[in-house]
Amino acid sequence: MLTATIREVRKGRVTVLQPLRLTAAPGQVLGVIGPNGAGKSTLLRQLAGIDGAGAARWSGEALAARQIGFMPQAFQVSARLSVLECVLLGRREGLGWRVAAQDLAASAAALAALGLERLAQRPLESLSGGQQQMVLLAQRLVRRPRLLVLDEPTSALDLHHQLTVLGHLRAHARRRDAIVVMALHDLTMAARFCDRLALLQAGHLLACGPPCTLLTSEAIREGWQVEPEVLLARDGGQVIVPHRIEAPQ
Repeated sequence: MLTATIREVRKGRVTVLQPLRLTAAPGQVLGVIGPNGAGKSTLLRQLAGIDGAGAARWSGEALAARQIGFMPQAFQVSARLSVLECVLLGRREGLGWRVAAQDLAASAAALAALGLERLAQRPLESLSGGQQQMVLLAQRLVRRPRLLVLDEPTSALDLHHQLTVLGHLRAHARRRDAIVVMALHDLTMAARFCDRLALLQAGHLLACGPPCTLLTSEAIREGWQVEPEVLLARDGGQVIVPHRIEAPQ
């Protein structure tokens, strides 16, 4: 079981995140949702230990840095590496003067799992933003982290690749008995691919639970200032259609 106790986070005189506690079980995908400025990115950085000591503990023991994979929302690629070389860097702690065959095989497999094997020898800087985002995700996955923390991992992806990536992340959590924590703006995708959701607003953790209990019309209306239409997809998942709240005439 993963537990994370996070203290108050301030930026200057402003409190951007109130104290909170999160839990997740191995094999789960935990989605972090909330409107802009709710504190989602700050929470993820605290969870991954980017802004100080890591808050995440696994069965009471602190997670080492090598056991955590973190990918921020904003990324900029300028290194002149091939795609395969970039993914290999995910195993940098174990690399020596020679790259072991098992590291090459693991990196190639990580690319193939996301449908990127044909790009292995391409320069990373020649790829589109969406392709780069997927390569950087493969770099994190090849580490086989126990905790994978992702800030908007599908922000640059088209619909097809969103489904590919989110489906793969869910399968990764199940197969590795790992935990994936990711911030998502798309509530429909969050409802479809996350086992549990953590709802943030103005730095407060309002609720944490299954999507069907959190994504109510009332919660969406209050949190995002929209008039939601909640439908059911053919697989039984929720589909959130937002409408503007019309001012009274």
